[in-house]
Amino acid sequence: MIDDKEEKIILPSISKEVFDNLPVGVCIFDDHGNIEYFNQEMLKISGLKSMDEVYKKNVFQIDNYEKYGLLKYFRVGLSGRPFSIDAIRYVSETGGKETYRSYQGIPIKNEEGRVLKLLCIVKNVTTQKILEKEVSERKEEYETIFKNLPFMAFTLDRKGRLLDANKTAEEFVGHKKADLIGKNFHEFKMLRARDLFVAAKEFYKNLKGEVTKKTIYNIKRKDGSIRKVELIGIPIARNGKVIKILDVGTDVTDYR
Repeated sequence: MIDDKEEKIILPSISKEVFDNLPVGVCIFDDHGNIEYFNQEMLKISGLKSMDEVYKKNVFQIDNYEKYGLLKYFRVGLSGRPFSIDAIRYVSETGGKETYRSYQGIPIKNEEGRVLKLLCIVKNVTTQKILEKEVSERKEEYETIFKNLPFMAFTLDRKGRLLDANKTAEEFVGHKKADLIGKNFHEFKMLRARDLFVAAKEFYKNLKGEVTKKTIYNIKRKDGSIRKVELIGIPIARNGKVIKILDVGTDVTDYR
């Protein structure tokens, strides 16, 4: 067991109560890497019930710290340099709990500059990492569908500049996507004045969150030919704000 006297030595200037009520994990090692303190959030992150399970264990003798790449950072901290880890996967050896953690390592030094302890601030970023993975997977699915649609599809930012276009759209207009990305649809030089006016009108409707349906445009292709295209404009929103417009279209020249 750890008595109150030991805790006062470990935390001379900040009370244990303050650390235990922080919403982040706090762990403290001595200058040899022996674990002196885990606050309540750190115990929770690690899947531990009490400090007794890790007290005085040496981090350099804990296989999992080596396995998940933490020891190289602890060595940096104990050498006197602060360190930061955005996110690292870790499975607790004692509790068996899998988490993603971020670390901020802060060396505590005496007046002569010698490292006395290493203080680590640890955040459980598991939920964030899971959400990032889900978003990444959804983005991959969206991009796969977008690229392989059998009809024209392209996206514009809020200023009407081309963000992306699928292969079907690229082949239809005859221009390379790379030559058009970043340009406003006014700069494409594919629309006549009347069609430009209609396109701007429909685009502003999209910015307000409206879906615009079956608008016909005369598109001038790279080879000079004019084709009629039916476009549908779909606003893509995030947190209630339209961030880009997805346009999908089909060549209807032969049906008009």
